[in-house]
Amino acid sequence: MNGAGWQKIPKETVAVLGAMGVALLGGPVAAAPSSSCLSELKTDLIRAGISREVAHHALDGAQIVERVIKRSRNQPELKKPARDYFSSLVTPKRIRDGREMMRKYDRILRAVEWKFGVNRYVVVAIWGMETDYGRETGDFFLPHALATMACQRGQRADFWSKELLAALKLVDHGDVGLGELYGSWAGAFGHTHFIP
Repeated sequence: MNGAGWQKIPKETVAVLGAMGVALLGGPVAAAPSSSCLSELKTDLIRAGISREVAHHALDGAQIVERVIKRSRNQPELKKPARDYFSSLVTPKRIRDGREMMRKYDRILRAVEWKFGVNRYVVVAIWGMETDYGRETGDFFLPHALATMACQRGQRADFWSKELLAALKLVDHGDVGLGELYGSWAGAFGHTHFIP
């Protein structure tokens, strides 16, 4: 996208996407953790109110996911200026697809906008940027990915532990099945890739 094309993206959309990126990025990652951390996490989750059944199903047999550690250390959004990063994602095809999604889901998007006060264009922009309209939702099992990040023991370990707890609360409450918790290395899941 040339410089003029970048200027056509509403400032609100850029601000929302930028804030989401910062929220998902975490921080510097420490050395690889020991597997004993995973069993400590399970105990902590049960103490925090997660049922034993869910905690065990989520973390029994869990191991540190090296692919998560590798991704956390190689984030393109940290290596490129924001303008270049977003320009590589905002393609003519993605824009065409977004317009089609606006037409196809017009009634639903208007209802969401009315009920929650979130501009429907921002919803579709997030949907397109995060998962290419649901085509790329991620294949990481979130309990293992989040446990891996929590066990890094870096400055954001507490953040990742809370995200793991939040994800398993969703399962415990029946809002989502454990088998549906697949997404990005950083715990984002669903069509909009929000974190738990």
